[in-house]
Formats: sequence, C-alpha cells, structure tokens
Amino acid sequence: MVHTISLYEVCSKRYLDLEVQPGRLKNEFQAICNLMDRYAYGGSPIFIADRGFSSYNVFTHAIENNVDFLIRAKDLNVQRFLGVETLPDKLDTTIELILTRTQSKRNINIPKKNHNTAIFVKT
Repeated sequence: MVHTISLYEVCSKRYLDLEVQPGRLKNEFQAICNLMDRYAYGGSPIFIADRGFSSYNVFTHAIENNVDFLIRAKDLNVQRFLGVETLPDKLDTTIELILTRTQSKRNINIPKKNHNTAIFVKT
C-alpha cells in the first residue's frame, strides 16, 4: 500500500509532481514541504491544501521559503493556532501570529526579526 500527494496545476489542468510514501509511514506535512521545495515551474504558485496539511511546521516552511499558500483548517484548530476562544464574526479578518520555537515571555512580548509571522484570514 502506498500514499500519494500530488501537485496539480489548475490553470493548465495537469499534474506537475508527485510524492509517493509507504502507506504506513505517510507524512502529509513532509510531503507538501517536499513538493514546495521541488517546485521549479516558474511563476508565482499558490499551494492549496485541505485540512490534513495544517501545521505550524508547514506554515513556517512555506513562509521561510517565500511560498504563498492557502491551507484549510477546522475552526477548532484555527482557534488553537490563534489562541482565541471564538473566531471573529467579520468575514475577512487578518490576524498576525508569531511562530517561534521558544515559549519564553521575552520572545513573545518582544518580537525579533527572525520570527515568522503567519496571516490567517477567515472567510
């Protein structure tokens, strides 16, 4: 049994790349990061993925490599990412979140240039 993650270009209606993993060792987070790293087709792609791909590691990997992405997540997961109890009612809300490896109050209160910022938009 194998697990595949494919890279599909919507405009030209063709597959560009494929990540094949053993079924029991599948890792969707690693797969999408590998596809981002291997992308060599020019232009300004936007990687679009479903719920199984939402993680801090994927977001950070895309941000560090200047890759645009749109990844769907469950409302509960988005609330956890943002650290809020409820999501705003306003349709389009931009929220900045600092992604860092440390949890110290100093790093959270005084953002540094080496931290990554993710923008979440609820539509």
